[in-house]
Amino acid sequence: FSNDTPREYLCNLGPDGRRRDADDRPELCRGTVEFIATKEFLVREPMPAVYFFLVDVSMNAIQTGATAAACSAISQSLSDLPEGPRTMVGIATFDSTIHFYSLKRAQQQPLMLIVPDIQDVYTPLQMDLILPVSECRDSLEQLLESIPSMFENNRVADSAFGAAMKAGFLAMKPTGGKLLVFQSVLPSVGTGSLSARETEGRSNISSGDKEAHKLLQPVDKTLKTMALEFAEYQV
Repeated sequence: FSNDTPREYLCNLGPDGRRRDADDRPELCRGTVEFIATKEFLVREPMPAVYFFLVDVSMNAIQTGATAAACSAISQSLSDLPEGPRTMVGIATFDSTIHFYSLKRAQQQPLMLIVPDIQDVYTPLQMDLILPVSECRDSLEQLLESIPSMFENNRVADSAFGAAMKAGFLAMKPTGGKLLVFQSVLPSVGTGSLSARETEGRSNISSGDKEAHKLLQPVDKTLKTMALEFAEYQV
């Protein structure tokens, strides 16, 4: 983009054909220069660091230990999150439904809110799903410790992965941030559900006719559309 050079930026050339002030201006003599973007370059005010964890608690995840491993990893990483009063966290779990948790300090224990509608997803609360780490760290650590045992007898094998992502996104929409998803099985219900492709009619197809390249193409475009929508809100 061509800008008009401001008058105060003009400078005479020295006998060597270089600007006399070249060595005093980092942008004229350094290999790379970083400019701090001022307000007019921002889509919106700088947002807090927000982390939302989404953990699979379907039967497979519980039995393989994936849920326990994810909870333990999240718990250990809390101390590595950027420090500061503005760092915020939230958490949800999912199988064939989505379970949000309100981590308000005033409550004796985190409150579970279940979203059964996986076709038209919503968030059960406008507030209290994402809170500053400083306010909810104890409740969050207590919850992470109890999730594996809360679901230990879970017999739900289905995974509403797409709907859970969408619900996490809706919770983060006002702030943007990082959505971290721990998933152990193929999404089988709700938005973006898939079925295993390799088993479809394999036995009666000769090896030459199997079109391997088709297995590299996504069956549906849900994740692509989601990614574009999420990016628009800095998620």
